[in-house]
Amino acid sequence: LAQVLAQLKWRDRDGVAVMKKVVLFAQDDHAAAECLVPLTSNYRVIGVGHGATTSIFARRCVELGFAFANALEDQLVAGAVERFQPDVTVLVPDLTGDASAVTNASASARSYVVKVGQKMTGAPWPEFAPIWLKQDSQVSICREGEEVGAEVVPVGKEETALSLRAKHALVAARLLKTLLEEGEGALPK
Repeated sequence: LAQVLAQLKWRDRDGVAVMKKVVLFAQDDHAAAECLVPLTSNYRVIGVGHGATTSIFARRCVELGFAFANALEDQLVAGAVERFQPDVTVLVPDLTGDASAVTNASASARSYVVKVGQKMTGAPWPEFAPIWLKQDSQVSICREGEEVGAEVVPVGKEETALSLRAKHALVAARLLKTLLEEGEGALPK
């Protein structure tokens, strides 16, 4: 906890405008790492690994000078988030259907969940359903279970789950940037 808090203190600089504080919970390395890009200016960030493996996300957080904590250490994450007092918490993307870690992370922060693809019985990832059903996919941002913005992601004939995941990551980053810089009203519907 002391190491995470020291990183946060290091990010404070005299003379810099107040930055939005964001906690980004990662359930997928690629999408979450891509979503860090729009946060590189004017944001203070704690990245939280909240999935099976988030080593790429952890490395990207460190490279960008952001703090990182692993959700396997619940007390560490809870203490860091409480002390940090974020303006916004975001789960990128929701792969498990359980967004409680984000919605319970901070009482004062607005909590958002990025959803990608579609759930389907027998599909190991949300990218498989749009491919198998031969239909376009979608990335959406939700608050309190309600969609506040979304963008359609075209699915090509030769699409793979990995290529669609990469497309989802880029769209998620773009939507997150719009949300943070312009607000919910600026998100595409």
